Amino acid sequence: MQLKKSAILLIIIFLNFPSLWSLEAVNGRVKLILHEGIGRFSLYYQTSLSGRKYLPLFVDQDPRTSTIKLVINNKIIKLGESSEFKESAELTASGARFIWESSKIRVIMDFTFIASRTAILSDGVKITISLENISDQSLEAGVSFLLDRKSVV
Repeated sequence: MQLKKSAILLIIIFLNFPSLWSLEAVNGRVKLILHEGIGRFSLYYQTSLSGRKYLPLFVDQDPRTSTIKLVINNKIIKLGESSEFKESAELTASGARFIWESSKIRVIMDFTFIASRTAILSDGVKITISLENISDQSLEAGVSFLLDRKSVV
């Protein structure tokens, strides 16, 4: 009986904390993981087409080292950490996206898989950040995007 209560409690905990989940999209040689709840991502490149080994392109032990900050009327907000914004992540036809929304502004970070001219499969990702004022007032807004790349020795 105690085991049954513990199992039910674990299910309730996991369902109430979406930040424990990640959204994964793979296309060609690129794997993208959106870490929901913290608003961060990890990006990997498949080292050989015949293998399953992926090389992290950015620091993957702690994806929080790459950040996106929003500046609204001289106030700095770290997306993924602010309670002012509702965060969601979703797969799209061409990749995936994060959406952060407050009562004033919507921020969309789109990840689109791309292939170079010589590649048949996707071998890169284009990141587009867009801001949309959803309030009745004018806003001064901008973004700062820091990518913490993995150093290769």
